[in-house]
Amino acid sequence: MITTDWGNYEETIIVMRIEGHWQTVDFDIHLAYLQQMVKSKSHPLCLMFDARLAAPVPAAIVKRINAQLTDKQSQLERIVAIITEQQKHTLALISNFYPALVTEVVVVDTVDDAYQLILAIA
Repeated sequence: MITTDWGNYEETIIVMRIEGHWQTVDFDIHLAYLQQMVKSKSHPLCLMFDARLAAPVPAAIVKRINAQLTDKQSQLERIVAIITEQQKHTLALISNFYPALVTEVVVVDTVDDAYQLILAIA
């Protein structure tokens, strides 16, 4: 399951959560929604991506995520990912093939760490 919503009342933080099993079509739907959210605002935004409870990412999605990061919206000032230790190891491995995954994304351990990082740049 994927959910995407505003992470604060000021609508400067977008939170995307991925839990359990999900399909490519779910990702496409939420990516389109995320793009609409970004386009609806004229001020800088941050994306908080919480994948700690997600099933492994399908390989085809990794390439598409890298492409999206490479062509990210200019209003997305920072992307923060909250992932597990195991996911960090996987990210380190696949980043050799998809470098935007580590150059455009800051990885943290908790939601609190993510909010602190985002609020520090505000």
